[in-house]
Order: sequence, then C-alpha cells, then structure tokens
Amino acid sequence: GELVGAGRRAPLAPAAFAEVLRQKTFTSGADAEVVVELYAKTARALLGSVRELRYSELKWSPADYAQLGEALRYCGALEKLQLLTMDPDDADAAAMLEGLALPKLTTLVLFMCNKVTALPDLSGCASLQKLNLYGCSSLMALPDLSGCASLQYLNLYDCSSLTAMPDLSTLAQLKDVNLPEKLQLWE
Repeated sequence: GELVGAGRRAPLAPAAFAEVLRQKTFTSGADAEVVVELYAKTARALLGSVRELRYSELKWSPADYAQLGEALRYCGALEKLQLLTMDPDDADAAAMLEGLALPKLTTLVLFMCNKVTALPDLSGCASLQKLNLYGCSSLMALPDLSGCASLQYLNLYDCSSLTAMPDLSTLAQLKDVNLPEKLQLWE
C-alpha cells in the first residue's frame, strides 16, 4: 500500500515489536507473551505475502529506515519497493538494503532521494528488472550490478553528481538505460 504523511512509520519486524512490548505493562505477564506470539505470526504472514511497498514524502529518522530494513527481511514475496521524495542518506540506504535477499523483487525505485551518494550491494536482488534512481542528484556511483542479471531498465536521469558507471556489459537483459546528460557521451 501507499503511505503518505509524516506520521506513518515502517512496519515493525517481530523482534522490534517484542522490544516495544517490553516497555509496556500488562495486567497479566502472560498476556505479553501471547501478544508477542500473535504479532510475530501475523507479521510473518502479512510481510511474507506483501508484493508492493510504496512510501512517499515521509519525514523519517535513521531509526525508521533501519526498522524498514528489518521488516524487509520478512518480505519474501516483495516485487516492488518504492521510496518517493524521501531523504534517506547513505547510512539509511544501507540500513534498508544492505545484505537483503529479496528473490522476487523486480522493481526498486528511489525517486528524488537527494541525500543518497552511493547504493549498497544489490546482489541479493537477482530478479531485479527495473532500477529507477530518477532525481537522486547526490548519487556519485553505483554498486556492481552484475548480480542483477535480470536488469532490463536503469533510470539515472537527473543523477547530476554521477561521475562513474559500473561495467554494464554483463547485463544481457538490459535494454533501456537513461543516463544523466553529462554521461550521455559515454553511451
């Protein structure tokens, strides 16, 4: 679903929810464990079946991005992840994406995420077909994308700080690449 507004947060992974509950008081201590177990079961089922997550114009802290990164580890069916006009920096991007194995992710969009200067390794996203980094104006470099053998579309338009490109020659499926104007000469 789409989450718009400053008050929405990323979903809590089961361990994070359990930590929140440790701060709460229950009339019966046994209730806390039951709630933790119910949440864990529900979160695994829901996060494990979600196919698309879209976050737009949220004012998140580093802890929110880290929370999303933890929740994404449960999103085995996720096909499309979009962050639109948000402000993750490099540490936030790493907290979300580094080391993730999202075998069904086909689309990753970081639209107008202007504080990101580098992306973490995306090799755990082997099914990635579309990587849209439109308007990530501080992005200076891309990671090695050779682990994304299914990549067909790469949008780097308005990534005005991009100074180098990884070798894309091994990406046999890559059909559409939109480069920033200053890199057009490299085509």
